[in-house]
Amino acid sequence: MQVDPIKPRLKQPETKRLKLEYDGLLSKFGFKFNLRRYGEELLFLRTQVKSRGDTQRTEDLRLADLEKENNRLRAEYNLQSLKQDMLVHMWSMHMLDADQQEDT
Repeated sequence: MQVDPIKPRLKQPETKRLKLEYDGLLSKFGFKFNLRRYGEELLFLRTQVKSRGDTQRTEDLRLADLEKENNRLRAEYNLQSLKQDMLVHMWSMHMLDADQQEDT
């Protein structure tokens, strides 16, 4: 059994090279206009990023202040807790001494 070769149904696209007649810039207006527009957008985006950065820095400073206050309060609480433990211990020692004096 013999099979016929596959014949392509579509032709390959042909490429034609265009001849460049004028290599100079036709107009500078559009190029400068686009640069100005992008420059303004870039400036706007930079100001937004800077303001967000400033906001982030103030939030970081505020968070650092809150952490310092939290640490200070924890230290104060621990100190108060130690004082209370010492008072309880001293009171229990006093009660033991009082019991021993009553026994004698």
